[in-house]
Formats: sequence, structure tokens, C-alpha cells
Amino acid sequence: MRIFISTLFAAFIFLSFISCEKDDELNEILGDVNIYLLDSYKSSGYGTISKNSIVLKPEPLISYSEIISYNKDEYVFEISENAMQITKGEQIPALGLPFAVTANKEIIYTGYFWSRVSSAICETIIIELIVSEFDNSFNLSLKLGFPEGLVSVPDKRNDNRILNIFRRDNKLIQ
Repeated sequence: MRIFISTLFAAFIFLSFISCEKDDELNEILGDVNIYLLDSYKSSGYGTISKNSIVLKPEPLISYSEIISYNKDEYVFEISENAMQITKGEQIPALGLPFAVTANKEIIYTGYFWSRVSSAICETIIIELIVSEFDNSFNLSLKLGFPEGLVSVPDKRNDNRILNIFRRDNKLIQ
């Protein structure tokens, strides 16, 4: 019986240590995830944005506090109603409105807010605005180019730097 209790106690201590270690790792993750519009940039091909040419707007279009959650399987940001109103107020041209997603102030990926009426080809990540009348949620759906599935786009939507920040603050839906 003593051996069983000792083994149980040792297992408990070991599991507690592992759990604390993971919490410590998450606490060491710095920064936020923000979505910025671009002040200037150069593009090539079908909308691919040259990362070296990017100048971000001074303030994010959607700040981290306005992001409620991120669903890594569906590639969807749920945002606050206020953020949706700000986003809806932006005029989206036929060839999209350029954006950058940052983690701890580092640009992780770029793309365009995209109008559903556009028929132009876009070989970068696009965001479609979705308002759900079922649960009154406001979402930004990330797609790999337009038309989706017909263009080849590097997929950085689930970059670990982004996921770790959301995980740290319990905003990640898995």
C-alpha cells in the first residue's frame, strides 16, 4: 500500500511540474495579434505583396482586444461588433484592400480584404467578412486566394507565433 501511495504521489508531482512548465512557456509569449491596413506596398503577379515593401498604417484596423477568438481549423477570426463596424466602414475596392496580420509587431502574413463581387484572381490570403444571423457573431474568414483552391498560396494562417498568443489568452478554438 505504501508503494502505491508513493507512486501516486510521485506521479502527481510529475504531472504538476509538466503543467506548470507549459503555463510558464505560455506566460513567456509576448505581444498581441493585430490586423493592420497597409499604408504602402508593392505587389507582383496576381496580388502577391512584397514583404520588404510594406509600410503599415500607424494603428491597427482590428486590435487584439477586438479579436474574441481564432478558430484554427476553420481559419476564422471572431471579432467584436465594434471591430465589424470599423471593418464594414472601409471601402473595399474590386482588387481588395491590403492588410497584414502581425504577432508581437512582426508581420506574419499579408493579404486582401476581398469583395464577394470581385472576379479577379488573387494569389494571396484573402479575408471575407461574415455576419452570422444565427448567433449574432462577426467573423473574418481567411481563404487561400481567389478563386479558392485554384491558386497556389503559401499557408501561414496557423503560424505558431499567432497560435501561441491566442493559446496564451484562451482565445484559440481547437
